[in-house]
Amino acid sequence: MEIINFDIVMLVVMIASSIWVFFMISGYGGVIGTSFKTIGWGAIFLAGSHIFEELAHKFITSEISQTYGLLYHSIELVGFLMIIFGLRMLVKK
Repeated sequence: MEIINFDIVMLVVMIASSIWVFFMISGYGGVIGTSFKTIGWGAIFLAGSHIFEELAHKFITSEISQTYGLLYHSIELVGFLMIIFGLRMLVKK
């Protein structure tokens, strides 16, 4: 299996698992449910940022790659912050 095909397979697995995590924890209510949903959205943002990175490396020229690198890291930062805030809500309860 080539590296490119393996990357695509792993990205599909990552997105599927992040969506699965989100649907598994979305049934809880209250503060715990809100914190779980925030963590789930963070996981989806992280998976989306990795897909964006892979697509950017394949289709974008090097002239504007710094802009897309900044956008990728910004999306990833939002995902990590959502996970952190979700865990903080969970710990406070």
